[in-house]
Amino acid sequence: MLRGVDWSRWQGRLGKENLRILRDRYGIECCIPGAWHGLSANPFCYGNLYDARDLGMKIATYTVVNSLSPERAYTEARNLVGDLWPVLSFVAVDVEVPTTEDTVNACAALIERDGLRAPIYTGDWFTGFWATQLGHVPKIMSRPRWRARYFNSLSPDNWPTSLDQQGATIHPQWPTVGWQFRGTLADWPGGPTLDWNIFDREWLEGGDMTPDEVKAIVDARIVELVSQAETLLQGDLVHASGSDEIWLIDRLGRPSEGLVRRHVTARAWPKTQGAVKEVSALALLAFPEGPEVDIP
Repeated sequence: MLRGVDWSRWQGRLGKENLRILRDRYGIECCIPGAWHGLSANPFCYGNLYDARDLGMKIATYTVVNSLSPERAYTEARNLVGDLWPVLSFVAVDVEVPTTEDTVNACAALIERDGLRAPIYTGDWFTGFWATQLGHVPKIMSRPRWRARYFNSLSPDNWPTSLDQQGATIHPQWPTVGWQFRGTLADWPGGPTLDWNIFDREWLEGGDMTPDEVKAIVDARIVELVSQAETLLQGDLVHASGSDEIWLIDRLGRPSEGLVRRHVTARAWPKTQGAVKEVSALALLAFPEGPEVDIP
């Protein structure tokens, strides 16, 4: 089993010191801050993911589906996670409010298209109610389940050692790969209420991608970002090799007055017609909630 912890926007950014406590005292290996909560974004998601990854922890997230489109749930989560998207262990589809089977499956399919796993996060309390409304068992069980089921007798100092300990389920045919078993904790030094989990280690670690697989997804995303940014700005974004300058060249080949400066990071450098496109600057155009950019 592998220990994990998840939380929402209400807990804010935990910070590295609290994450170290979770890792070193409680053996937490995977951190799962929520990204999209259905109607609002988690502005602390990226910072929490960044801190956890910097400490060598595995990272994942979740996105809530509801009456909005599956594309909205997918896009909001992806934009919030930004350049960390390809290295997530999974992106869970959170199903706790009325929606449709097609919405759940379509959102999961969009996540899986990016090479990530998309387990379904829910509890028997909801799927039982939903099945009554639908008149049949929800057709979402082709994907693994991250199950919400709390026991007050369990705590991070008394970890379950097996998913078998989660108790009976009304869906025994639905494979469970994760169990959220605790909703409150008042006495850990970090303070905020967190949800505690165990995951099937083989399943979760099986999602780690090779560097080449990550690069392929990043490269594809860069091409997409270049196209979006150039359409938006009506010009070509070009990067001068060896410098930290990104220029916008208009359709007549004239440099714009706005120079985008940002420290060059060690990432993929795809070349298009001799111009190097720098991924970090382009990501900031697509993900404006990220670090600020100085545009004189």
